[in-house]
This record gives sequence, structure tokens and C-alpha cells, in this order.
Amino acid sequence: MKKLHKKYPLLICLIISCLFVIGSIFVLAFCGLNLSPSLGGGSQFEVIVPNGADTKTYVQSIKNVLKKQDICYDTFIVEDNAEAGETAFDFTQRKIVVKVCKSNISDEKEKDIRTSIAKELSISVEKISSIENIVSSITSKDILLFGVGLGIIAICMFVFGLFRYNVFGGLAFFLAILHNLILFLSLIILTRIPLGLVSLAGISLLTLIMLACMVSIFEKYKIESEMHLVEKETPSSRLIKVQSKAVKPYIFVVVAVVVFSLMLLFVSVNNVIFSSITILISLIVTIYSTLLIGPAIFATFMDIKQTRFDATLSRNDSVNKLIKKKVAKAKKTVK
Repeated sequence: MKKLHKKYPLLICLIISCLFVIGSIFVLAFCGLNLSPSLGGGSQFEVIVPNGADTKTYVQSIKNVLKKQDICYDTFIVEDNAEAGETAFDFTQRKIVVKVCKSNISDEKEKDIRTSIAKELSISVEKISSIENIVSSITSKDILLFGVGLGIIAICMFVFGLFRYNVFGGLAFFLAILHNLILFLSLIILTRIPLGLVSLAGISLLTLIMLACMVSIFEKYKIESEMHLVEKETPSSRLIKVQSKAVKPYIFVVVAVVVFSLMLLFVSVNNVIFSSITILISLIVTIYSTLLIGPAIFATFMDIKQTRFDATLSRNDSVNKLIKKKVAKAKKTVK
């Protein structure tokens, strides 16, 4: 890592992040936030199909109709109604329950959707139920508590960094958490992937892992700084040097998350696929914040502090003499 660069490209990273955020603001203004039914509510309808029908073909046909209607679909559940016979259960009806992310669909739009699906599946419109609104399983109070919880974590990490390292360490933790959440939401808005419970759980868990990784980096930096009191080395170069050692234990976590997410991509359930994509996005954003944003903020402030300290020493002869004595004493101690 040290061979690649001598300083963190903080300015370039912040410009890239700002471009994503600005782009997401425009998309949000024109298209809005795409919430899954579990967060924003939505609509639901049922399609009755023949008992021996290939449900995969029917589901794909319904997806095609919804895409043409610009309706974001969430889940497709195949249900079988059965009644007890003399020797076994007799299946009387098979239906596909469809959940979409859009609510309050107009009567004209509903009629168009039902007619298009009936034509695509070659069934009568009566086989398709009316489209009904469904409420989200998460209330505004739950979302508020979630935001308050993240805010408390951010404040606690700031206080921890303040007392364990310095005010710059506290700022690095706080701004890394803020950057992680904002950039994640920006990418979700840009990709138009429905934001659901799995998305929020994934980014929350990975943010905690990010904080643990940053603590490991800063701890190794602190030890390295105390061991090399006489070494002419900038804080940023020292932090880069220890960073590769600190993140090694977390490589297994990254690989596990990637493998798990890629496996979910092959599940033929739409909301599961969306969840796996959001987990991958969360992972990319978290790695970006952990390796380039949080430590870079800390290193930049520490470089500025070191530069000002060196400038002050160069103008103060008495302090310079005192420092030279301490350095000579430290050298003897090391020997």
C-alpha cells in the first residue's frame, strides 16, 4: 500500500463522493426514493393460474408487463389452495401473489395493468384480483429510532476517539460514519434499487465492522508513533504503513460477505436479488470509507498539526535545544 502512494488522496475521494451525492440529489428530485413495500408500503394483487401451469413462465410474463408499465415489482409468491380428500389433499387453485413498490395506483392504471397481464398470460381479467394498497411493516417511529441509534453510535465514537487519540481521531470516526451512510443512500438512489430492511441492516452491520477496523488502524498507528519518537516521518506516511497490517484480519469478513452476496444473486426471488446487490454496495462503500476517508481525514489533520509544530520549533531556539536533548536521551534509551 505504501508503494502505491505516499499520501491519502483525500481531495480526490471527496470530489468523487460529492459527484455521486449531487447526482443522487437530481435523481431524487425527479424520480423520488425507491422504497420497498416493507419500508414505504406498496400494492398487491393475485393472479389465478391453472394447477399444472409453469409458474416461472407466468411470473416472467407478469414481470415483462410491469416493466412496460414502469412499475417496480418486489416479490412473487406462489400459493396453492387445497382441501382434504378421501386419501390426500386435492389442489383446487394455484395463484401468484404479486407485491409492487408503487401504492395508490389509479383506477385507469389498474385497469391497464390487469388487461395487459390477462392478454400476456392468455387468461380472463377475472382471474386477476383488484390491486390493493398494503402498508409498510415499519413505522415512522421505527425509522426515527433507527436514526437516533446511529446518531448515538456516531457521538459515542467521537467521544471515544477524542479521549483515546485526539480531537482529530474523534472527527475521523464521526465523519467516516456520516460519509458511509450518505454515500450508500446516494448509490441506492442512483441505481434505483428498492431500499428495504435488509439494506438498512446490511449498512448498519458493515458500519460497525468499519469502526472496528478503524480502531485497529488507529491503535497500530498510536503504537507505531510511540515506538519511533526520533524518526522523521509524517503522520500520513506512518498511518499508511500500518494500515495494511491492521486490515488483514478483516479480509476474511470481506470475502465471506462477497461470497454470500454472490450466492444470493442466483436465487430466483426478486427482493433477495435486490438485497444481495445492496449488501455488495454497502461493502464497497464501507471499504472505501474505512481505507480512504476515515484514516485520510485523521492523517490530513495530523499532518497539518505536525507542520505547524515543526514551524514553531524552527523559530524557537530554546525549544529546539530542549527537543534535541530529549531526542539524544531517547536514542540512548533505544540503544
